[in-house]
Amino acid sequence: MDGSTDIAVTEQEMVYVRTCKQGAVGVHFIGIVSTPKADADGVLNSLEKAITNGLDISFTDLGKKIVAMGTDGAAVMLGCNNGVVTKVQQKYAPSVVAIHCFAHRLELAVKDVVNKHPRYAELETLLKNLFKFYKMSPLNRANLKEACKVVKKKQLVPTRLGGTRWLPHTLRALQNLWEIYPALVLHLSQVKKEGQSADAKAKASGLHKKLTSRFLVEFGHFVWDLLTSLSKLSLFLQSRDCSVAQVSDQLEAQLALLAKYDDPEYCGPKLLKVRGEDQLDGVTLIDTGDPRQRGRRVQMEDITGNICQDLVDSLVRRFDMKSEIVKATAIADLKSWPATYNEAKDFGDQEVGILSSHFEANLEHAEVDVDSLIPEWTMLKSALYKRYPRSSFQKLTWLAINNNFNTMAPNILRLIDLVLTIPATSTEAERGFSAMKLVKTDRRNRLAEKSMNIQLRIALLSPPEEEFQPLPAVEHWMKACKRRVDSTPASQPVMDIPKAAAGTEGVGVGTSQVEEDSSSGSDCSEMEMDDDEAEVTEDSESDKGHQSEEDSVNPNVGGREWENFLEEEDSLQEDGTGGGDEDEDEDGYEEDGDSSFEEDDDDD
Repeated sequence: MDGSTDIAVTEQEMVYVRTCKQGAVGVHFIGIVSTPKADADGVLNSLEKAITNGLDISFTDLGKKIVAMGTDGAAVMLGCNNGVVTKVQQKYAPSVVAIHCFAHRLELAVKDVVNKHPRYAELETLLKNLFKFYKMSPLNRANLKEACKVVKKKQLVPTRLGGTRWLPHTLRALQNLWEIYPALVLHLSQVKKEGQSADAKAKASGLHKKLTSRFLVEFGHFVWDLLTSLSKLSLFLQSRDCSVAQVSDQLEAQLALLAKYDDPEYCGPKLLKVRGEDQLDGVTLIDTGDPRQRGRRVQMEDITGNICQDLVDSLVRRFDMKSEIVKATAIADLKSWPATYNEAKDFGDQEVGILSSHFEANLEHAEVDVDSLIPEWTMLKSALYKRYPRSSFQKLTWLAINNNFNTMAPNILRLIDLVLTIPATSTEAERGFSAMKLVKTDRRNRLAEKSMNIQLRIALLSPPEEEFQPLPAVEHWMKACKRRVDSTPASQPVMDIPKAAAGTEGVGVGTSQVEEDSSSGSDCSEMEMDDDEAEVTEDSESDKGHQSEEDSVNPNVGGREWENFLEEEDSLQEDGTGGGDEDEDEDGYEEDGDSSFEEDDDDD
């Protein structure tokens, strides 16, 4: 669950539900609800409304199944006294576990280090200034692309560092910088000499000086190494399949890599290419710091070492898992199991006891035999080690285990389902808000809550275009209410007849047929006619003359058709079948004042 403000400056709360059945994990969009005040009571009321409308059950009934709540860590959500999770525990489900999104924790850990080290802030400032320099000037962008052609580099431009806070966006900005590095230096050197204004020359001169600094180049490549590994962790924590049980192993792997970067004798692959070099892609680097290279290198090692150590401390502090429940979920991570069955005889017994005791009410509601959990756990471990080699545990999934051992250990597998249900992240709501901004725009700022929920369901839950099957949707639309279908048989060919000929008296078409076709929005082009009168040839001068003669006899054919159309529309509105949708204004649009045109569009 997460909250955000839409284009109409309205606070919106978005709710997702994570489920797991027989090892298959699913994340489902439930709904988005506006709240007048984003305090704990207002957010809780929005949560209850979203569950009631989206799942058609009360929050009281859901409380018997809910095991955890994942949020972004805001005080209104995780406050220990009056937070939303605390209120849910007090009112509905005492066993609910509060989860602070681990992807947000990673961002906060990196932000702590950025604020502490001015060198990192200096690099970020450079990236922001480069983006603005080329974003605000089409001439600069065009000339930069020409410079990319000259140095035979891919045509890229500096990307925005801000916006979303995720680490992969910062990594992309760095990658683009070093990908077109020689083109940037070439273009900036030209602007500082031949710029159109003194301001442009000054900006280009400052950026050129920064880019050719040996220290900044080496430090930028060190940060590139750092963000490459951190971005992988961030993307993993943002994935739908990520579970709390897997976070601990991923964090330990990241800490081990940072400890290696802290070693003065080791440097990452990106930094290794530029360390001690006088040029980068043909650009001469300038030592703007200590002229003695050895002294400068010691300074660089001190800075990088301090950053790595501070980042380790920040990650350990932010990812502190004091909860026994969160630690016990490690049994669901197959990659962390012991190497042999002899080592795994007692593995997980204590964790199963902790989980079964805490979630006893939820397990009993799911008709799980709590007393059978430990025996089935032992049987399941023995069966897995005998059937699968330990190396295959890397690819083994709980879905496959359920397919093979559901009969032997049904109760312990239900407990594993419960563990896999606990969310590790709330980034799914972030993706939902990105979709909301595409649906509710400045031109559709009056979009009602019901309409926005429907369109978000289409945007978020629809299958890819290549997998979409339209027949079920068409069948649903046809059965939703009584539809007016064209009475012309599908096997009968439809004749393309001039309107003037169709309106001529003596054509042999009954008035009732004309009215019927008018009610379905047709222009009288499907009326039955005699074969001799229906054959009209464009190249025949005699037919053209005959047609013009008929037009002179009946000059008001168009008015006659329009009168029949309006008469039919009036009759439909009197019967209650016309007039458009009563809830049309919920879509955020004002009525145009002529409902007959809207009805005609529906028929088309």
